[in-house]
Amino acid sequence: MKNKRQILDSIWCMVKCSLAASALNLTTWLFGIMGLYIVLFNLVAYIVLGTPVYYFLRKKTLEIQTLAVWLTVNIISISTITCFFLMPSGEPGPHCISPFVLILPVAFILAGLLSVFPTVYFCRKTRKKMLTEH
Repeated sequence: MKNKRQILDSIWCMVKCSLAASALNLTTWLFGIMGLYIVLFNLVAYIVLGTPVYYFLRKKTLEIQTLAVWLTVNIISISTITCFFLMPSGEPGPHCISPFVLILPVAFILAGLLSVFPTVYFCRKTRKKMLTEH
């Protein structure tokens, strides 16, 4: 039962981290409906990638745990977004580079850098809660 509660606490921590990271992403606010996709993308990335890292490193120091979660989620997320936007289209003919192809990955990189703050905050808060309850 103790491990089940810790896993649920880890998932809830990653949900809060993903929502905060989405709020820090400029494209969430600029592109309307795309913001919903960014929130869902961050939510899946943090839950699928961040939760196992956070849970398995729960006995390590807070700095290692937080850095590992942040790096794992952001390296995979930023490389996925960059690959998606820089992938050439399959249509024949000349292609031009849209400004969005350059702006969106840069916005995601900035958001990824800024997401370290909520990740540290929520990981620290959840760790304190886990240590006092368990």
